[in-house]
This record gives sequence, C-alpha cells and structure tokens, in this order.
Amino acid sequence: MKKPLLLLLALAAAPLHAGEALDTASASRFLQDFYQAVQQRDEAKISAVLAEDAPIRLTLLKNAQTFTLSRADWLQQLRAAAHFGKTPRITLDGFTLSLTQAGYSGTLHFHKRETGEMLDQKLRVDEDVEADLRVEDDRLKITGLRIRSSF
Repeated sequence: MKKPLLLLLALAAAPLHAGEALDTASASRFLQDFYQAVQQRDEAKISAVLAEDAPIRLTLLKNAQTFTLSRADWLQQLRAAAHFGKTPRITLDGFTLSLTQAGYSGTLHFHKRETGEMLDQKLRVDEDVEADLRVEDDRLKITGLRIRSSF
C-alpha cells in the first residue's frame, strides 16, 4: 500500500512530464514555488530553476532606472537583502500566460507584492513581472525575468 502511494506522490510533485506543454496553472504553481524559495532564502532551489544565463531586467519606476543583472548578481542582491532585512512576505496574483514554440516555452505575466522590513523600516514593493519559461529536459526553467518595481 505504501509503495503505490509514494509513487503517486512522486508523480504529482514532478513539475512537468515528458511531452507536456506549459499551461497557466502549472506555470503559476512553478513561480509560486520559486518565490517561496526566494522568501525562504533557499539559494540552491533558486539556482536549480533559474537558468545560469538568464538575464534579470529590473526597472525602478521611482528613479526611472533600468538595470540588467546576471543570475549571480541577482543572487548577490538577494543575499544583501537577507542580510539587511527581515524575511519578506511575498504574494503573487493576476497570472496570464503567453505561449510560444507549441507550448514548450512562454511568458508568464503576474503581479508581485513584497512586504517586510529593511534596515528597521517597513517596506512594501509592488512589481509587475514577466517570467520567460522554457521546458528543458522535461523540467521547467526560468530563462529570463523582467521586473517593473515600485521601489
């Protein structure tokens, strides 16, 4: 009885099965898991799903500045935020998916709200995010992020 249950749980936990295309539900669950790893500061999980060559384009709306960061630079920013701030609370909503390549890649658009404290000051940041996703080796990967931030 235990073996079939474990097999069923393992199959349900897999992000995509061979031959499956992206859909909004699986892509949004994937990004929820990704940002949960960000919230928990799980750098190993973040690195596993964020492609090594993924560009992260960050636009700061208040200052009208745009930066393009490498994965390594973005991870360093997360480390700095973890050092100077308390664990943030991240919520995501408003998911829409645009598919390309017969559904094996696409862009997921969503809204992200992050609340917490940085240097003992309350912080609330709203972001509109576009995450480029691609199925690689039957796994979903983030191949790019474009973030428009109220920060």
